Amino acid sequence: MSLKALNKIGVVGYTGKLGSQILRAADKNSVATTLLANSKRWVEEERPQVIVNVSHSKSISSVIDYCVKHQIPLVEGTSGLSEKDIDLLKKASVHIPVIRADNFSFGNFLQIQLLIRLTELLQSYSGNKELSIIDRHTTSKKDRPSATALLLEKVWQQRMQMPVADVSSVRGGMPVSDHTAWLSLTCEEVKIFHQVTDRAAPAQGTLIACEWVLDQQPSYYSMSDVYLSLQPAI
Repeated sequence: MSLKALNKIGVVGYTGKLGSQILRAADKNSVATTLLANSKRWVEEERPQVIVNVSHSKSISSVIDYCVKHQIPLVEGTSGLSEKDIDLLKKASVHIPVIRADNFSFGNFLQIQLLIRLTELLQSYSGNKELSIIDRHTTSKKDRPSATALLLEKVWQQRMQMPVADVSSVRGGMPVSDHTAWLSLTCEEVKIFHQVTDRAAPAQGTLIACEWVLDQQPSYYSMSDVYLSLQPAI
């Protein structure tokens, strides 16, 4: 990964599992973390180019206020956001670029693109078709279903104009997480499976998002916007 324009970020939630991995990834790529914050402290050594929020949903309002006040792009990766939280992010995106990341991993982007392609191919299929979604995280994951599972559900519902059959959440097992889009057809099944075994993967995706957002105008973006824009023109 080559980060040419990114040299200083702020991380809210830096003591968390993902936040600490982002710090490691930033250090590995010679990106300084000039603002560090969590529920107990907010330390700013120098104004960062981008703020990454992977803290608790209670932090949303204060983080947005800081970013809008100082015109700093926001990469928002907090889980368990409410509709009110999302609305605040969208209002902020009128003033600053905001990336709402349901999942930072490149593998999840591939899973979403595969699901989109699957829904296109299903348009000519006349048999039974139903999708179930399974999200599996460790027991420390509080919200369920996960934001990733809800994103998969949204893609299916919007493109197929039909609800998913079921969204199931399992809490337990090995780090870190896995998500399955499970398609049942007439007498056959197809599964699109994505697994993360180390948070270094989403941490890398976070830095890619931080680099990308520096060149964007105020608007509301997703990680698909980030990864799609980096694909070579065909």
